[in-house]
Amino acid sequence: MRLQRDITLGYYMPMGSTVHRVDARAKIIALIALIITIFLVREITALAMMFFFSIWIVRQSRLPLRYILRGMRPFIWLFLFIFFMHFIVVPGRPIFPFRIGFMRMTYEGLREGASISVQVALCIIFSSILTLTTSPTELAKGIFWLLSPLRIFRVPVDDVAIMVMMSMRYVPLFLHEVERVTRAHRARGVCFDEGGFLKRAKMVLPIVVQLLANSLRRAHGIGDALAARGYGEGTRWPPRNGGGLGWEGYLSLATTGGVISAVLAFGFFGGSL
Repeated sequence: MRLQRDITLGYYMPMGSTVHRVDARAKIIALIALIITIFLVREITALAMMFFFSIWIVRQSRLPLRYILRGMRPFIWLFLFIFFMHFIVVPGRPIFPFRIGFMRMTYEGLREGASISVQVALCIIFSSILTLTTSPTELAKGIFWLLSPLRIFRVPVDDVAIMVMMSMRYVPLFLHEVERVTRAHRARGVCFDEGGFLKRAKMVLPIVVQLLANSLRRAHGIGDALAARGYGEGTRWPPRNGGGLGWEGYLSLATTGGVISAVLAFGFFGGSL
């Protein structure tokens, strides 16, 4: 089963690069700014600049580019769905002189669907880079630091940080569990590639039930382990993540700011430059 090998979002790969040494707080701030910028622009040139910037970060982080691109496979159906829905729904100049029911294929829908699909893909790539270059503990500390002002509104920041860290650590375990259970059913003679949709759904249903039961059992065990260590609702979780961002963090924010400025310039004024 290729699920565990294809999904890269949520994994951490310690490579010892400069990108790995950047403070998690700087990475999270940069990611938020990049995602906002991605959805502010629609020009192909601006989106292409974002893509090449992501490739440059991958090179600097020493991550295998093929590994990053392979992580996009599980989302292909999402890109196709987004593209197709915009292609047949967005009004504009028709490509064909006829309509098929409510579907009207337009040039504007073609461009809109392609742009939004690329935007979603870029968001996934940048998010994958964040998780691949930041350990779950450091990521949780960064989120804790960013959300700490919300304590005045009684937001359980400590609980949110702990949940993020546990969720990040659980993703590889869950995918490994999916592969293990699937292999066990295949060893019993179950073939998931035969039959129609209903037959395949009936074969997958026992796997879903078993995965749900195993997940609940694991979650209960983790809850007992946390309670045994004195952690409960309202417990303060003091991360050791104070001080400045370091020269790597400030340099990454400055670089990201420069790229964002160039992207926005091309995005909003590209037609008049």
